[in-house]
Amino acid sequence: MLILSGCGQTSNTSPSPLSSPSPAGPPTDAPSPAPGLFVDAGASEGPISPLVYGSNDGPWLVVNPILNDQIAAAKLTMLSFPGGNWGDENDLQQFQIDDFIAYCRQIGAEPRIVVRLKGGTPEKAAELVKYANVTKGYGVKYWGIGNEPDLYEANGLTGYSVTQYDTEWRSFALAMRAVDPTIKLIGPDISQFVGDTNGSSYLQARTDWLATFLKANGDLVDIVSIHRYAFPASTPSGPPSIADLRANTQEWDSIIPALKAVVRAQVGRDLPVAVTELNSSWADNQGGEATMDSHYNAIWFGDVLGRLIR
Repeated sequence: MLILSGCGQTSNTSPSPLSSPSPAGPPTDAPSPAPGLFVDAGASEGPISPLVYGSNDGPWLVVNPILNDQIAAAKLTMLSFPGGNWGDENDLQQFQIDDFIAYCRQIGAEPRIVVRLKGGTPEKAAELVKYANVTKGYGVKYWGIGNEPDLYEANGLTGYSVTQYDTEWRSFALAMRAVDPTIKLIGPDISQFVGDTNGSSYLQARTDWLATFLKANGDLVDIVSIHRYAFPASTPSGPPSIADLRANTQEWDSIIPALKAVVRAQVGRDLPVAVTELNSSWADNQGGEATMDSHYNAIWFGDVLGRLIR
């Protein structure tokens, strides 16, 4: 966007009525603005969810205190704890919840706590809800149960199926709701969802998992959540290229409509949806032209976020 303004010069001395105006000189072209991308950060495109600007947190993540001002300036509106697989490999301790809530209040973020499913029990999950919302009165509204359960079998739980998950998830949900019926449950946090699987049996299996979960537990889940990492597309083959990132943004126009369609087909009504993990790659990479720490990945992320908001 280019904003042009004009300014004139005034004089306190009026011209003599006998003087003739000087002839105007030949017209000159106004200088053209330099080519580039102009963003009007003050323009309003309408309301968006206040929880768009979220991130994951956990005991494995140590934030250098010198970044505190930058974190506050980012104005994160939601933090999920513990993000990733850590929560399915460890029991949350009460002091960790205390520290997490204190940090959320420090930066003004809404907290979400994910209880341990793999290796956990409904009783332990209910105790965490009781500690947070009854004993301490933290009023944690958003809760999750496990992380990426569609990968449990690949990560060592031989024979783990979506049927087993659906049964376990429901028992956890009922135990947690018995302690605090006001909590909102976010799930199932499947590892990948893309909408158009383009013939990929792996991606189709993720969609089928989600559909089966919704058919079994659509009456208990409040917000339907997915993860999406576009690269590597199959086996670890290095980070994407700039061309890969540029071509990938199109898929994000269809992901949310496809997710909502699955929800309606299985539940018979709309439910809020969430993307609780996303980036260009699920594999650690840095230092390249299009790695996750690159300028081009930042452009990709901004484009994707805008498409998800829309």
